[in-house]
Amino acid sequence: MSHIPEHPIQSYTKVSGGDLSGYWFDAYGWIAYYFAQLEGLSYALIEALGTADEKSRATKMPYQARTDKAREVVHRHLMSSGKVELAEEWSRFLTEAKATAPMRNKILHNPLSISLALGGPLHNSEAGIVLTHEPGRPVLKLGAVQQFSKLMLDLNLRMQSLLTRSALTP
Repeated sequence: MSHIPEHPIQSYTKVSGGDLSGYWFDAYGWIAYYFAQLEGLSYALIEALGTADEKSRATKMPYQARTDKAREVVHRHLMSSGKVELAEEWSRFLTEAKATAPMRNKILHNPLSISLALGGPLHNSEAGIVLTHEPGRPVLKLGAVQQFSKLMLDLNLRMQSLLTRSALTP
């Protein structure tokens, strides 16, 4: 394993220019970050509460199947503890977390029709994310991406609340 040298964190002030590229970078970054938190949660829940077989299978499961399994193990654990309301709240939360995958894939797995590096004209009505694998290749606009980023933040806040209120140890 190679050693990665440590570097101090550099602070900076961010100012967005007239090209809106900073807004795209922010929305992309937050979506990737928040989704990674949800994905990590699906692994952690199975690792903490699953059987040996469930734990070994989790690493090979795609996100949506793994989230279903996480919902199952959390529900089983909380119901056995008599925490019915909390079990239902986790179930609703994990169902919503699972439902974010298609939009996340549209945003992060399709190319932009503008160049963020070159700061292309984002005010162009065609600028956005071209959904290359969909009929008619629709364009996903910045406002929709920002709204999804907010949804992901809201889910992460709920996740933190649920984790704080739940004793999820076997």
